[in-house]
Amino acid sequence: MVNFLTSNRKRSFAFLIYIFILHSILIGIIIYPNLALRLAIKLKLAPANESVIYYIAAMNTMHARVDENTGPNAFIFIGDSLIQGLSVSSIRPVAVNFGIGHDTINGVLKRSLHYKSLRRASSVIISVGINDLRNNSVEQVIAEYAIMLKQLRRISNIFIHELLPIDSKLQGIELKKKISSFNKDLLKLAKSFDNIALLKSSNKFIDINGDLKQSLHLGDGLHLNKDGYEIWIQQLKQQLSAK
Repeated sequence: MVNFLTSNRKRSFAFLIYIFILHSILIGIIIYPNLALRLAIKLKLAPANESVIYYIAAMNTMHARVDENTGPNAFIFIGDSLIQGLSVSSIRPVAVNFGIGHDTINGVLKRSLHYKSLRRASSVIISVGINDLRNNSVEQVIAEYAIMLKQLRRISNIFIHELLPIDSKLQGIELKKKISSFNKDLLKLAKSFDNIALLKSSNKFIDINGDLKQSLHLGDGLHLNKDGYEIWIQQLKQQLSAK
């Protein structure tokens, strides 16, 4: 009997502690609205830069509106900041740009599943992965890419673009090696899908060392300048016309 009462007291005490902790968390969120966000960042469940989170959310909202108003047979480009800065109307007259800076493979997948316009598009062009490679192995990123492509099997005509080169003097030799390995694996991955074709443009951007030419980027070794985009636009126009 004594043991039973002692056991009940312990359970009651544990329950009171649980209630206290739960209420403390709720009160903290009410008093500090950004607490949940900061906790997610602390646990690495969200990007460290809060402004990036709000920016991506705002872009997603805008793209959802554009998606609703996009007619059939458009060329839809989706990816990260390199796509976002691309003048897609210079490639095809009926084209939509769903690029978002800082985006990842998983981000593109989540967005793609909600965009109804992708299923009625003439072609969908995807360019993403550089942000994933910074903090993950090539094997992990390719696995994520494979998951994305499997989820997009219902889209009949998809082009995936290899990662463009970087200037390793500014972005690091390790990332350069990862990109080279990733592009080789991406080619193999593309061949395993009937609805996927790979677009390649890297050789038009590199110098004698295999780096992104200094004259083609904004000074950060990654993002293209006007001359860089002009080359990419011409490459995309030629390759998409030939398919």
